[in-house]
Amino acid sequence: MGYIFTAVGMELSKGKGFYIIPAHKEFPDLFIIFTKANKINKTYNTIINQNIKIDEKKTKHMKKYLDLTNNVVGTKISKKKLK
Repeated sequence: MGYIFTAVGMELSKGKGFYIIPAHKEFPDLFIIFTKANKINKTYNTIINQNIKIDEKKTKHMKKYLDLTNNVVGTKISKKKLK
């Protein structure tokens, strides 16, 4: 059934291709349709290095966010305990 629905979905959305993520014990197959594909002129290593830099920036941002959140929660709790 997955292949049939993927074929219909590709026809309706003018899809360029599809990918099937194989099933695991708890999850069924996952069918993904690509509707747009762009050719890029980058090597595999360039793409990996760019993603590592992006992940580092996101990690730094999340650490700052979590520190701010922990401080705010901690101060609210301490004020409630004083009352």
